Amino acid sequence: MIFQIKKQIMKKVLFLSAIVFWSLNSVAQTSKSSWLVGGSLGFSSTKQDGSEKTSSSSVEFSPNVGYFLANDVAVGIDFDLSSETNGFNSSSYSGFGTFVRYYFPAKSKTAKLFGNFDLAFLNKKENKTSFNSTRYGLGVGGVYFANKNVGIESVIGYSFETAPEYVNTIRTFGMKVGVQVYFGK
Repeated sequence: MIFQIKKQIMKKVLFLSAIVFWSLNSVAQTSKSSWLVGGSLGFSSTKQDGSEKTSSSSVEFSPNVGYFLANDVAVGIDFDLSSETNGFNSSSYSGFGTFVRYYFPAKSKTAKLFGNFDLAFLNKKENKTSFNSTRYGLGVGGVYFANKNVGIESVIGYSFETAPEYVNTIRTFGMKVGVQVYFGK
């Protein structure tokens, strides 16, 4: 029994050590053929127009992976998990999407600004009902490179969400903070 517990702990230590070693050998870069892997945690505030004007707030977690097709241009996929409340009821959604990100050239090697466009396909659960929606988003942000391969980022964005069940489009303003690991060729 003790041997099995030590073996499980040892496997976890070796796995984490391999990730750290791999991360330390990679270079923070936004050049062609590089990768980014990470995620973000966000907060947003939503207002919905129409006959029933409502507002709500939500918390979202979004892991992602991207590839640089050209210098400073990344495309990738992300996964969204969210919980939302509006005072009367709560809802949750999960989904996946794509993103395109452009990093503006900068003289600084420790920070860059970027623009972001994303398209997400979501499955929402609200009041024991489930339906699908599509979200389009635009954002601007910055990344601070804490070391050669880890970037801490912040994004402010605006999105539009539509679904056949919606009478009107839902517009959302929000902010996300995240960490990305950049891997070179």
